[in-house]
Amino acid sequence: ARRAREKFSMRRRSSLLALVVASLLATASAQPNKGGGGMGDKKPKPGAPSGPGKDRPPASGKTPAAGKLAFDAATGRLKGTWAGATIPSYRTPMAAPLLGTVGYATDTTLIYGPFEAGFGSGATATSSSDARPPYPCKDGSTYSGYCPGGMDVQTCETTLFKTCASGTVRKELFMDECGGHAKPYHIHMDPVCLYTPGADGHSAVVGVMLDGAPLYGRHETTGTPPADLDACGGHTGPVGPYDEWGIPDGARVYHYHAQTKPPFLLGCYGPVDSRVHCERLYQSGTRKCGDASSVVQMSGSMSVEYDLWCPCYDSTGKHTDEDGDGDGGDDGVVAAPSPPRPPGLPDGYDTWEEYNEEQQRKAEYAKKEAEQKKEREEKLKKEREAKEEEAKKKRREEKEKKEEMETKKKALEEKKKEAEDKRTKLMEERKKAYAKRDAMLAVLKNATADAKAEKRAKVLADAAIAGKNITRMKIKKSAASKDAACDDAFAGMPSVNTSHAFCNATEAAPSGRRRGLLQVTEYDVTIEVNPEEVNVTAAVTELQTVGITDITTTTVDPLVELSSVEGVATSDLTALETEVVAAAAVQAEVVAIEAQVDTTAGEVADIETEVEAFETEAASLEAEADVLGAEVQEAAAEAAYAESVAEEEDRKAKDAADAVAALPPRSDDGADVDIVYVTKPKGGAAGLAGLFTAIVAAAAAFV
Repeated sequence: ARRAREKFSMRRRSSLLALVVASLLATASAQPNKGGGGMGDKKPKPGAPSGPGKDRPPASGKTPAAGKLAFDAATGRLKGTWAGATIPSYRTPMAAPLLGTVGYATDTTLIYGPFEAGFGSGATATSSSDARPPYPCKDGSTYSGYCPGGMDVQTCETTLFKTCASGTVRKELFMDECGGHAKPYHIHMDPVCLYTPGADGHSAVVGVMLDGAPLYGRHETTGTPPADLDACGGHTGPVGPYDEWGIPDGARVYHYHAQTKPPFLLGCYGPVDSRVHCERLYQSGTRKCGDASSVVQMSGSMSVEYDLWCPCYDSTGKHTDEDGDGDGGDDGVVAAPSPPRPPGLPDGYDTWEEYNEEQQRKAEYAKKEAEQKKEREEKLKKEREAKEEEAKKKRREEKEKKEEMETKKKALEEKKKEAEDKRTKLMEERKKAYAKRDAMLAVLKNATADAKAEKRAKVLADAAIAGKNITRMKIKKSAASKDAACDDAFAGMPSVNTSHAFCNATEAAPSGRRRGLLQVTEYDVTIEVNPEEVNVTAAVTELQTVGITDITTTTVDPLVELSSVEGVATSDLTALETEVVAAAAVQAEVVAIEAQVDTTAGEVADIETEVEAFETEAASLEAEADVLGAEVQEAAAEAAYAESVAEEEDRKAKDAADAVAALPPRSDDGADVDIVYVTKPKGGAAGLAGLFTAIVAAAAAFV
């Protein structure tokens, strides 16, 4: 009797299934083919039709060695590792992380979803410092502005440009021209720096999502975006080749496209058949689609209608249902009634065993993600502590150098005072020497009444008192007399003050030439100057300028020369020499101390330079420490969130395991029934066919 009932049941199911197939064929023939993203297929069908032409390579150049991915023709997905992550690490369809990494670019740059954690702490909040989360507006020293977490970055930026005072928006917080920002750098929007938007054909591949589906630029054909993207941001269709990952030319696969409107790069791991389907994936945890206020208060009096933390958007980038049929769009598609499902089983799964397996994997992945976030937080803490310690070290070195500089400055002032005292003493010694000189010259004048001898003695004595040797220059000069020869020589040296120089001319040999009534004679002219008062180099240059090139210069001891001056008393010369020696000794001390002053001043200048360098380095290190501190706070928030997610996933995994353990043994009648999708008829005969199809599909589901 049992076998008879089984045969009858099988025959009844076969008959109803035949009716369903016939109805589907009739309905399909009555409806135009609208194309689309492969709705109803759990996995995209691989194939190799002729696809679009090969796009230009990404603008970033050659992909760095960050792992190895291979194209799986059976699933149309990429498998392997990339940027340290296992690909795929998510099944589909499934919710994607609301914050953090959802994929990786071809150059390993992080790819994020549409959301940030938010800016500012409240619609009317202000601060005198840039606290965390950062404030988006800065007017002088006042920070303000607010954008809640869970709002897409484009809407956030647009509202802030309207609510922040003119010129106060901190643009450095927003997206750059490549669609990314922040540190570590990550991409939220169209990554135009990774491909060439104006290239012919299908846009180039720019990344891979964690479900293994590739991400492409925004164009399906030259300059035209796809019109059939699902709420996840993907569709099934032919793509161009990417040799790096083994994607063949024309492969027909499910893939994502960058968009200029939310969700930009990814809404969920697809495919999904509608926006509502996408929303059903985000119904766990504390951040769900449909649980947020529909009106969000922004800065000032501005408010926007928004479903926070819901990355499911329609074709216009809005949280709306365009045709009011509840499927999230105007695509004319409706799902037939689903077969009976085990009570409480979440969407996207056919059995509790499948759900349990997935939850165990998700719990393990969330745990690993939380551990990685915590490791990053600890790493950043250590880096910050190292920077702070390095900055403190520089400040200590700066302090030590400042103390050394103050000591040197004090020593410099002491040396300057000592030098000044020595110069005063030198003046006193020279004053004594000048008195001895004047006494000697007075005796000489009384003894000889020779003005030339008196002048020479004065020049020699002054040089001796100054501690200088006399410079003697010898030239030949033709003139009418000795005095004329000296006068001509001095005329050729306008920089020389004749009161500090002595000239003597002796006849060399008569020239035998006559010029009028005067006989011209050539003289050997000797000029003695005190180098303390006369620039000898300038004087020689001046003589050469007037044509006197045969010039001989020597130096002589002025005291020795004084002894040869007729009329100079030996006792007077001895007295002068005593004072000259005393003055010379003091002068030597002055020179030594002034050298020390110069050296110490140079040391002070060097130390001041070092102090400035230490100050700059310390300030730079402190700034780096502050940046790392902000990153630590951000990493701590991410780690805390990841830990809460891990706890939630672990709880769900335990609940799933308990649910599986409590299941009764499965009978043959519990076999899975595939979900059937039909096209919504628009009226007339096709409408009747569609209605019949829905009735038959419902009957099949009941069976």
